[in-house]
Amino acid sequence: MVRRLLRHYKRTVRFVEILLVLFALLFAYNFFLPLGTSYKTLYFDVNDTESVLKALKAADYDVMRFDSFLLTPGFSPKRGWYTLPDTASGRYFFFRHLFDTPAPTRRIRIYAGETADDTIKRLSHDTKLPLEALKNAYRKLSRFKEGDLIAAYYNISHKADADTLMRYLFYRSDRLRHAFMTTYFIPPLNDRLYKALLTIASIVQKETHRKEEMPLVASIIYNRLTKGMKLQMDGTLNYGCYAHIPVTPERIRDDNTTYNTYKYKGLPPAPLSNVSVAALKAAMFPAKTDYLFMMLQPDGTHHFSSTYEEHLRYLKKFKTFLKQRKKRSDKQTVHPPQHPQKQKKQHINEQKTKPSQTKADL
Repeated sequence: MVRRLLRHYKRTVRFVEILLVLFALLFAYNFFLPLGTSYKTLYFDVNDTESVLKALKAADYDVMRFDSFLLTPGFSPKRGWYTLPDTASGRYFFFRHLFDTPAPTRRIRIYAGETADDTIKRLSHDTKLPLEALKNAYRKLSRFKEGDLIAAYYNISHKADADTLMRYLFYRSDRLRHAFMTTYFIPPLNDRLYKALLTIASIVQKETHRKEEMPLVASIIYNRLTKGMKLQMDGTLNYGCYAHIPVTPERIRDDNTTYNTYKYKGLPPAPLSNVSVAALKAAMFPAKTDYLFMMLQPDGTHHFSSTYEEHLRYLKKFKTFLKQRKKRSDKQTVHPPQHPQKQKKQHINEQKTKPSQTKADL
């Protein structure tokens, strides 16, 4: 009887010891393995455990595989921005309350035809985030320096830092590209092919903002490339710091970079700007035409031509329109009214000059 009690006592002690060790390990795991920076605002697009941990790791949280067991079983947070709990309260509190606080959001727009520099400056102004921090975040994620972001509306949190904001914009742009590729059953493209597609789309975007014209502009690009002709498109010279500078004959003459498609055959070396899904679609599915030329018309649309002779006729018409508009503008120019004191002084001066003028005439 005594031996039996003794064995039972030893088993109980061993069980308690194991519980104490487990409790100590859990206590250490919870409080002595730091998670990282507190009070970050993050965007979660999917709600499976692995994706949540991956997003936290990308935001510099020191997550571990075991952390998945701390998430609420069957959790299904809504897609969106969340302000994360304080990590000082331990891992258990952090993961149990991970999705308790949705972050306030605002809507911004990434414009088609805008360069990366333009986009970053505007984001810095609108969000009050440091310009250099946004530039560094963009450079870390960029594949082609330009054209990485798809023109669209995005919901952002004004509490997000520069790295988090830029990761979100790149992630959502990738999702838009993926949706485009999936919709039109386009197989995955390697970097070289996608860069070429993006470059053509950016030229289309620079040449016209009209969706109905985009497939026609794309057809000119492909037709000229097929025939071994130079593209000779002004839009290719609106790269980088020249994005908003009108292309002049002097600029065409002096620019010796391979962006100058008046001098060099083929595509420019890189995309020129952000593009819309419509421009991507036009670049992927150009219209089937024999057009080689395009000319701006007075109403803002373009005339597309297959022959140089036809193109010259419309070029002449547009030049005539410009001359007539300048004449009308000159006739409608109204000089600002002079101050009464100046008018009086001018009248006195005119009176003084009359005798000398008369004498000279005599």
